[in-house]
Amino acid sequence: MQRGGTVGSALRLAIAPRGGLFGPARAIATPTNVSQPSIAIAPGGDAIFAWRASLPAGGEQDADAPILASVRTRTDRATGSQAVSVIPGSDPQVRTNRQGEAVLA
Repeated sequence: MQRGGTVGSALRLAIAPRGGLFGPARAIATPTNVSQPSIAIAPGGDAIFAWRASLPAGGEQDADAPILASVRTRTDRATGSQAVSVIPGSDPQVRTNRQGEAVLA
């Protein structure tokens, strides 16, 4: 995505009910740069997202950066982006179990 002469990225999601059509894509993570997204869908239909907040381009884009997360429920309610790491990291992985509990590593 390009805005005002700078290049960035956003995490967007489009939801479709089982057997239905996709609705419009909605931003999950803005106005930050996003890389290395991970998603897990709980059995009840809630989606948990985690991603690395990329640093500005200039050679350091592969450096560790804060890890953020958000939840979108099956009814399309969402939490805001939340920092989940105190120490910058990379390659976040999110998983859920049969009870709908999530773990982020």
